[in-house]
Amino acid sequence: MIKKSFLNELSNINDYDFDFTKESLKREIFRKFARFFIKNSLPFSTGLLSLLSDIFLKKPEEPVLVDTNYGFKLLLSFSEDNIVESNIYSFGTYKPGTLYIIEKCLDFGDVFVDIGANIGMMSLYASILVGNRGKVFAFEANPTTFDIFQKNIFINSVSNIHPQDSAVGSKKGKAKIYQSNKINCHKASLIKSDETLEQGSEVEIFALDDFLKQNCVENIKFLKINVGGWELEVLKGTAEILTSKKAPIVCVEYSSSPTVAGGEAKDIYEFLKNINNFKIFKQQKGCDKISKLKEIKSFKDLPKCGNLFCFTDYQLNLISDDLFV
Repeated sequence: MIKKSFLNELSNINDYDFDFTKESLKREIFRKFARFFIKNSLPFSTGLLSLLSDIFLKKPEEPVLVDTNYGFKLLLSFSEDNIVESNIYSFGTYKPGTLYIIEKCLDFGDVFVDIGANIGMMSLYASILVGNRGKVFAFEANPTTFDIFQKNIFINSVSNIHPQDSAVGSKKGKAKIYQSNKINCHKASLIKSDETLEQGSEVEIFALDDFLKQNCVENIKFLKINVGGWELEVLKGTAEILTSKKAPIVCVEYSSSPTVAGGEAKDIYEFLKNINNFKIFKQQKGCDKISKLKEIKSFKDLPKCGNLFCFTDYQLNLISDDLFV
């Protein structure tokens, strides 16, 4: 359920509507240009589009409500080097390659679990794909980000997303979540580092297996995990669901450089490889471009930074072959 603490603010939500000014028209023209580059996975398009965006588009200083490329609106609140909001504002999307895979995997009536929902880009898109007979369970532990996420659910009159302001880990407990002090104001981590602020906020932690049992959630089709180095801890709390006969498709962020709680980056791959005969894939051209999935067969095939997509034979039989190389 959406918390009531912020509902009074929403009576003035129209104050966030972005006027049809010269700047908004310029943004719409730029988006059409960007969609062509993203859809066709043109070389060097990611860096080029970012450079052109910085040159031609002026980011607003106040929160604004903007359309996305997927039929819903998002409230954006900017700060310096805010990656998620800047991409959505300029391009109408964020990680379009990942959204493409989600679209190909989800059907009407499915259940989608989003761990690390941020302001709601993927949860809101999944809510459209699964429809009113499907459900989205979305976890966002960063209090500031969760507040914006709730507002985005309300703005779009969505009833099939169940937002949770708690963290997910290997077992029940409490921890502190730390805000980033460098890029992306809505990026936070349960791991304290040089890139986080000193002051953290205490959050509840639940194992996903326990949450699903307590809430009678079954038949999850897709599980997405992006939690700033906490991914291995999340996976350790999902062993029961991942070993089930109808284990979900898993999309987990993987990076070879940051600290990983509870182990090392390679342990994420080892964990997934050794559970339930998962076959593990990566996107040919990364999460910023539309591309097919290529199987990872050894450590040398792992991306330096990107998503790992994991399928059991059961799930592979449900997915069209044209998604894969």
